Amino acid sequence: MAASHVAADATCAGCSVIVGLVGQIVGTDGVPPTTWPWNQSPDDFCVNITLCDGTCTLWGDQWPVTSPDFPTDGKPIDTAPSAANSSVSLFEEMPLDAAARSEAFGVVMKVRAEAAKAGVAKPHPMLERGIAWLVQNREAVEERGAGVFFGMAGGMARSALAGSLRNGALGNATLPCDDLTNVTCDIHTLFDDHLTLSDGDGDTFAGGDIPLLTTNLRGTSWRGRDCDDTRADVHPGRRAPAAGADASVDHNCNGIAGADPATGVAYEEELCSGPNAPMSVIGVGDSALAHFHIPPQYLNARNFSLDGVLQAASNELDWPQCSWSSGFRQTADCPTSPVEMGSIYQRMVDRNRCNHRGYINSGVNGARVSSAAETLIPNLHVDPRNDNPALVFYALIGNDVCNGHPGLTRMTTPAEFHASVMQSLTEFNRTLPAGSHVAVMGLVQGTILFDTMHDQIHPIGVKYPSVYGALTCNGANPCNGWLTTNATLRALTQQRADNLTAVYDDIIASTKGQWTFDIYRLDIDWKGLFAQYVQKYGNPRGAIEPVDGFHPSQATHQLLADIIWKDLDANRPGWLPPVNPNNAKIEALFGDQGGY
Repeated sequence: MAASHVAADATCAGCSVIVGLVGQIVGTDGVPPTTWPWNQSPDDFCVNITLCDGTCTLWGDQWPVTSPDFPTDGKPIDTAPSAANSSVSLFEEMPLDAAARSEAFGVVMKVRAEAAKAGVAKPHPMLERGIAWLVQNREAVEERGAGVFFGMAGGMARSALAGSLRNGALGNATLPCDDLTNVTCDIHTLFDDHLTLSDGDGDTFAGGDIPLLTTNLRGTSWRGRDCDDTRADVHPGRRAPAAGADASVDHNCNGIAGADPATGVAYEEELCSGPNAPMSVIGVGDSALAHFHIPPQYLNARNFSLDGVLQAASNELDWPQCSWSSGFRQTADCPTSPVEMGSIYQRMVDRNRCNHRGYINSGVNGARVSSAAETLIPNLHVDPRNDNPALVFYALIGNDVCNGHPGLTRMTTPAEFHASVMQSLTEFNRTLPAGSHVAVMGLVQGTILFDTMHDQIHPIGVKYPSVYGALTCNGANPCNGWLTTNATLRALTQQRADNLTAVYDDIIASTKGQWTFDIYRLDIDWKGLFAQYVQKYGNPRGAIEPVDGFHPSQATHQLLADIIWKDLDANRPGWLPPVNPNNAKIEALFGDQGGY
């Protein structure tokens, strides 16, 4: 595989993937046809339509590659019976950008010209739509060099937003921008500030009953549901008002309101005060915290389906609702896993039902400690005077060493890391309510990724080193330092990661007593976690996301939650809430407390 080439890019990698996948889909039993354009390697076809320059290859001389019968998520939320029909809605969702549409039209004309040369009257419509979508979303796919999968996730999310705005799926929602069709403003709110798109009262929590908007687009999958989107002083995590306030108002949206008829005392005070007072769970981190997950059937021809892609896209292909930190769904409603759901948030609610809806997941694909300090933490909008204390997880475990560039030059240095972490902690000091705790997660033991996946088959049909190599060559590898055949580079990347983790220990030791919160570094034995998975469930491949070969899987998320909970219970037991003796009474009075 050639070294990274300046003329190659993530769009080229996306083209090779789409053309090859479509060939496998339209073939028989995952075997590509020998007709145009699959009588040549998809890499060569993408050169012919000028989306690639020929430097980088995915399929190379392996083509034609038969699709493997790869395990899928297998859940209704992710699968559909009709592959052909389910692909149309995504590829027909077009941005409202005339220049992007014009460029896509030009590329489609090249596809049709190549077809005419080969004597084909009409190219396959899925091929045309796929190429057109890729070109129209080129800017999002290329954005920030975060890797082709991250980029395509951003492109899909933008398409989902544009399509929803155009077809009226968002109804009469109140958005933070002054005009529902002000896409520039909406995109800035959602993809730059990483704030809830639907927010009637400006408290950053979504309310209402528009499924796409309420749940996704940084809605209630990411932050607890707002039970009154007209009052900024009512939202999850809000501290109960002083005695004598209107007991009928559920100020923190945990489903507990009203007063005990026998005593006249507000239920929130009676059931959820003192040692039983609520505590929120807040996560600040990267795509691993957000639970980046591409359903494997999206890139596997034998079991291909794009059902649920609008919902997945509008969450940027993240699944915070099933993550280790803020997950609230049941096991059957998450990506398939042999490990039952048991997130930190769910465990907090099991201990104390007053914690219901008290969660924020501010995980962002591609985030580093610098973006956490500059954007993510300020945009939590936590009120130190009027919100409940929080158990905060500061979990940026990879991107300060991971990028698509060769060598170590684009990795965060220890000095830069120190400055950004101090900026983050200073911001926490300014905004977190008294009594909060900050648990810091060091960088991952990333060498385990290649060690686990190098001899495995990707859902598209080639081995993972071929995928990693193609992405590296195109400058679209999400982690060139770890996802590489270069053992020396993997070791140097791990050395830098360990050096950055050591910065946390230095800061914690040198700033003891400086903060209004207490701070602790979690010690995650990632190799031990993988060994635990293998002992219980077999092939370690299931511990890593299959499409990108990079992120922790659904199973690993829940194993990680268990490890973190046990770590805190053993080393910081005062951080975890005691069991609320009023839980049974809360359930009897308020049932499911209004749902998630």
